[in-house]
Amino acid sequence: MKKIEFEIIDIHAHLGRYFQFPILDHDVQSVLQKADELGIGRICVSHILGLCYDVRQGNLLTIQAAHQYPHRIMAGGVLDPREPEEQIYEEFHRLQAHVAMWNELHPALHCYPINGPGYRVILDLISTQPKPVLFHTDESDPYSSPDLLLGLLPNYPDIPIIIGHSGNIIGGFEKAMKIACQFDNVFLDSTFSRNYYGIM
Repeated sequence: MKKIEFEIIDIHAHLGRYFQFPILDHDVQSVLQKADELGIGRICVSHILGLCYDVRQGNLLTIQAAHQYPHRIMAGGVLDPREPEEQIYEEFHRLQAHVAMWNELHPALHCYPINGPGYRVILDLISTQPKPVLFHTDESDPYSSPDLLLGLLPNYPDIPIIIGHSGNIIGGFEKAMKIACQFDNVFLDSTFSRNYYGIM
């Protein structure tokens, strides 16, 4: 039997502390050590600071990590849909050359619905230079239901869109899978922020 060699790339990873659950080893070296233990070759990260508090500083820390470990870490860019269009535009153009993908756009932490106008501004920008986009989804959160993507997806066929957490809970999984079957550019993410028996 022929042995197939392949590299595992984790496209949904984070650096930094988080307020909702403990991430005990959250610095760059610890995250890479865990990747080594799991046989993961490369990781695409974004910084929790950028998702929760300061999008520009968080993105800067992400890019610094990617520059420090260019063969292991890919930068995931964060954009905040609540910001004025001019600021979204500036951050997009500051990051575009440095990021491998947009990881992640987070409706729950930004308290902003996936189908809101700010995300249309962001996706319009990304569509000019398409790179994959990972949207956080969670069926239990009113801003993050996978169903809310249905108003966006037909308008952005050239952007690979990843349904982060695949809806995150029972009920959300089924919706995410149904949506992924409808659109050729939509993919599922098997990273979950909640763990319980039978999740896989």
